[in-house]
Formats: sequence, structure tokens, C-alpha cells
Amino acid sequence: MKGKGPGSRKQGAARTWLKLRVPALKNRWSWYLLVAAAAFTLIAVVALTYYYIAFSRMIDARLHGERERTLPRVYARPVELRRGQSITVQDLIARLNDLGYTHRATAEQPGEFAIGRNAIAITPRSGDLHGKTIRVEFNPPAAVRRGAKAGTPAPVATGIRRLEVVGRGNADALQLDSPLLTALMSAGREKRRRVPLGTIPKHVQQAVIATEDQRFYSHPGLNPITMAGAAVTNVFGGRRRPVGGSTITQQLARMFFLVDEFNAELQSGTRSYGRKAQEALMSLVLERRASKDEILELYLNEVYLGQRGSFAIHGVAEASRLFFGKDVSNLSVSEGALIAGVIQSPGMHSPFGRPLRAVERRNVVLRAMAGETFISDDAALRASREPLNVVARAVDNEAPYFVDIVGQRLAEDFPGVTAQSGAVDVYTTLDISMQRIALEAIRTGLANVDKILSRRRRPPPPAQAALIAVDPRTGEILAMVGGRSYNQSQFNRAVVARRQPGSTFKPFVYLAAFERAAEESRSDLTPASLTIDEPQTFTFDQQEWSPGNYDKEYDGEITWRRALALSRNLGTIHVGEAAGFDRVAAL
Repeated sequence: MKGKGPGSRKQGAARTWLKLRVPALKNRWSWYLLVAAAAFTLIAVVALTYYYIAFSRMIDARLHGERERTLPRVYARPVELRRGQSITVQDLIARLNDLGYTHRATAEQPGEFAIGRNAIAITPRSGDLHGKTIRVEFNPPAAVRRGAKAGTPAPVATGIRRLEVVGRGNADALQLDSPLLTALMSAGREKRRRVPLGTIPKHVQQAVIATEDQRFYSHPGLNPITMAGAAVTNVFGGRRRPVGGSTITQQLARMFFLVDEFNAELQSGTRSYGRKAQEALMSLVLERRASKDEILELYLNEVYLGQRGSFAIHGVAEASRLFFGKDVSNLSVSEGALIAGVIQSPGMHSPFGRPLRAVERRNVVLRAMAGETFISDDAALRASREPLNVVARAVDNEAPYFVDIVGQRLAEDFPGVTAQSGAVDVYTTLDISMQRIALEAIRTGLANVDKILSRRRRPPPPAQAALIAVDPRTGEILAMVGGRSYNQSQFNRAVVARRQPGSTFKPFVYLAAFERAAEESRSDLTPASLTIDEPQTFTFDQQEWSPGNYDKEYDGEITWRRALALSRNLGTIHVGEAAGFDRVAAL
């Protein structure tokens, strides 16, 4: 039996001290944790309050600016219709799409048109024809020749036979609206066409919702289910970048309010959880500062839909015109689904660069629409069988060289107008139909030149061309093409390039002489007057100039008429001396 010595008493004291100290330590650590939790909560509340107020102000400022500010819009001259005008039904439909008119079974409301047999009914929305019904009748197509080969294009109705304003009678000519060319951006190379949500067909809205955010009208800005799935993927999926499951509201916050932060991440090649947290908080704030319809309208007008040449395409309305040559109000279910499908990856699903992938993605959207009961299964199946009919409408069709000049003049005459609130509309003399004819003439001419140059042993760089069509009575510019392709070069050769006028300048020299003769009642300055066509050296400003004729042939004494007919350089110089070079310059 062991005795109880001094050592055992010390051990017992230690146990007693531990029993007393452990509860005290537990209470102290609990207190520390409680204080830390309270401090963290306070900091979080302060931070959230700060960001909520800051984001609210930012959102209100941007939303107020978007609601109040209208980018300056540039319009072409009004569309005119005349009896006897050489135009087809399809040509007129294209012009009505330019005006943003909606195709309906019957044209009842302003801005609608209906197609009949060799006729189109239009309800204009401007001018004294507002709300009236116009009936445009075309000459019937010529009968198909017997024995025509298979595949021969069917004849089309062409030429306006009759113009009628219902209730007023026949008319020789009518004027519709002015087609919108573009909106002037204060900075950046973007193409966009803002439209109210009511003009975007319901099936286009539904196509976007079905693929981008099926619970858009029920969630508070964030979708907890998709966020939970994204969190699991980020934690266990081994991905280098966090993935999102973003709602439409989050996407709008990212591309409209946090665009600088998002672009910085894209350039660095990394994405941060901090920016995702900002995006989530801003989405919650945005849902409380704007209605669901306002958010959807802004999203559909801002969403990025790829590149066309040097321009970034934003918004379903602009994509509708560039993809299908239609106003957004006339998109079919299949076309609306294709545009909605492009949103996920504009480069991967481009209908121009990757048509097969675009069709596959369109069909995914159609199935999603059917799954959400936006359309029936049969309607989705029919739409999925439609061929891809994109028109590859280039930005050159909208006279970009001409619009650049308008923008420059606007900036010079009205500085800062692109950043001001309020509507600013610019009406120009451009004829949009003539512009397309001019563009086609340039393309055809350059194609022929390319063929000729390709036969050379060392083909030169691609040729360039420029064109201006002017109304000779008024000087108004009707069409302008500044080069082969605006996407490749924005240099406007029609008005900026410095080129020698060559022999086209000679008639002005003779005209100046004839005008001097008329003013001074002289009889020695006439087409029968004589000039000297011989080599000569001229001295001026301590410089010598020895011009020559192109063919190196000289005729000596020659009449003015013959000198002009043979384009003689030396003979014309002497005519200029007789007229007075200052007078020629003034003319």
C-alpha cells in the first residue's frame, strides 16, 4: 500500500488549478470570438451599406441618363414613291424594313405594312399621311415563256402602276418617313440601334429568357440554384477561373455598369471573386432601382453580338438588320432564336463565320423555348427545319463614309452634342437606295479591275475607288463611297485624298477665258482663237517648269477647240495665260 506524500499533494493541487483555469479560458475565447464576430458583422454591414449607396447612385445616374439621353440620330432623305417608278415588291419591302415598319396580315396601325398580290398596303406614321392607308400596286409579272429551262427565276412584279391613298384617291407621288442610318456614338466603334421593348417581338424576348435566364421574372437579381451549382463547380471542379450561372440582371451589371472592371479582367486573363461579389451586389441593387421590363429592354439593346468588320455589334435591333436585313419587329421565331443563341458565344456561333454551329445553337434555343412552353413542340420543330438565310449586310450599306463626315461637321458646329441629353436628329440628303446602287457599282467595277490586274506578272496591291453622286440642280450629295471597304480602311478617298485632277481640269481653264470674253465684250477669246502648242519652259518663284504633252507630240499653232479636243497641255497653259490664272483659280 502506497502512502500519500508531498508529491501527491502537489499533483492534486495542479489538477485543482486546471479545473479552475480551463472554464476561464473557454469563457475568454468565447468572448474573443463573440467580439470578433460582432466586429466582422459591423464591418460587413458598413461595407454593404457603403456599396449599396454607391451602386444606387451609379445605377440611378446611368439609368436616368439612358432614359433621358438620346444619341444623335442620322437620317437619310425620305423614301419617295412615284407612279411609273422602276421598283419591285422586294425592293419596297426592303425600304419599309429600313424605315422600321412591321409586317402584318393587315396594315391597321401606323408603321405597319401588308403584302398582297402585286400590291402592298402601307400605313405611314409621319406627315400628313399619318394613319392613312396607302395602296401601292405593281405591274403584273410577265408570263413565263414556254419552254423555259428548269430553274429559271420566276417573273416578278416590277414598276409602280398605281398609287392610291384610301379615301383620297390616286396620287402621282407620295413621301414616307426618313430611314435611320445610324446613331452617332461619342466614342468607340460600335453599331447599335436602341428600340423600346414594345417593338421587340415577344418571341425574341422569350428566346433570350429561355436560354439566358429562365427565372428572370421571379428571382431578385440572383438565382440561388444556379449560384449553388456554380459554387460546387468552383470548389470541386478544379477550374482556374470562377464560373457564374449569371442572370440577365448580372450580365447587364457586368456589361453596362462594371464594364471597365470586366475589361481589365479580360485583358489580364484572370477573373476575381471580388468582381463577382460586386456584380452580385449590384444586381440586387439594380432590381430595386429598375423594373424587370426596364432591365430586359436595356439588356436587349446592350448585349454584344459579335463583330462586323471594325464595328462591334450591340443589341438585337442592330443584329436583326445586319444578320437578316430586317427590322427587329419582323423577325421570325427561327431568326429570333438564332440571335438569342449568338449571345452565349458571338464568335463561336456567328451565322457568318460558323453557320453550322449557329444552326445547332438556334435549335437548342428552340427546344428551350418549347421546354418553357413559350412555343409548342410542333412550332419548334418547324422553325428548326428552316434554312439559315442571312444576308451578310455589311456596314458599308449604311454609308459609313458619309456618316463620318456628318459626325465631323456636327462636332465642329455643335461641340459636345453627342454627350448632351435630349433628342438630336440630323436629316441629310443621302438617298439610301442610290447609296446601295453606288456601292454595288464600286464593287462590280473593282472586281473587273482586279481581274485585269491579276493577269500581270507582278500583281499590284488591290485597287481602290471612290464615288460621289450629286444632284446637279442643288449640289446635294445623294450617295458617297469612300473606298473598297470601310471595314478595311476608313480613309475617305472621295473627299480627303489629294489627287491631281488631270485633264478633267482643262474645261475650267477654257470656261474662265470665255467668261472673261463675255465680261469684257472681247472677240479674241473664242473656240476659234489660236494657241501655241510647243515645248516651253516656264519660270516662276525662282523655279523652272517644263511641261509636256502626254503623247510627246506637238501641233504648233492650233485652235482652242482642237487643243481641248486633243487635250493638249501646252496649248491649254497659254489659254490660261490669256484668261488669267487668278481668274481660273477663282472659278
